[in-house]
Amino acid sequence: MYMSYSDIMAEFKKPLDYKIDKALEAISSAFKVSRHTAAVAFSGGKDSTVLWHLIRTNFPDRSIEVIFGNTGVEYPESLKFARQLGADPFYHCNPLSIWTDEDIWEYIHRYSVPTSPLYDMGYTDSKGVFHRIQRNGCFGCATGILYKNNQMSMLRHTHPKIWEAVMNYGMADELKKLYHSRSVGLPSVIDIFTVDELLEHRPCAFDDFSEAIDGSGINDEYDPED
Repeated sequence: MYMSYSDIMAEFKKPLDYKIDKALEAISSAFKVSRHTAAVAFSGGKDSTVLWHLIRTNFPDRSIEVIFGNTGVEYPESLKFARQLGADPFYHCNPLSIWTDEDIWEYIHRYSVPTSPLYDMGYTDSKGVFHRIQRNGCFGCATGILYKNNQMSMLRHTHPKIWEAVMNYGMADELKKLYHSRSVGLPSVIDIFTVDELLEHRPCAFDDFSEAIDGSGINDEYDPED
């Protein structure tokens, strides 16, 4: 079904109960056309957990497979949670396409849906503000790296040993290259110190260099998902 941008934005603003009904319609349609055992692509994140819950709650008699793609660089909390839910062709549909993050959390709280302990983790900044992990996924994901409070800066606080391993494996070198490719010429510690020195320096220069780079067009390149 074709939907214009304005139609999609209107759908986003509708209440959760409407979106639940639409999601159940999409799931039901998928079951009807599927010739094989249906499968849920499960990441261990809140969105796929809500989808899992919708199916288990509203279609209890349907047999489904829960597929978790272990890339080898998943957060240990996500991997353990996926295994707890039994995640070990399907017609593809996205029943939650019009759901926002707020809808996902409202549904989770309304129906007491279990979530990965990853979402309870975070850190408290110098002003006393607690920053919670917004998304799961591969722990080395550089999504939103040009924004403040990005995935890698959060990783440094919540999983420092994993952060150190990822940065030493080559991420720090690539971030320094990215900085130089987008720099607007403002002086920075990134220009002065070696990568090894930067990894020891605090505050960490790699946590946020958004003000020192040319940010034009980054909204088209990166999805911060926060």
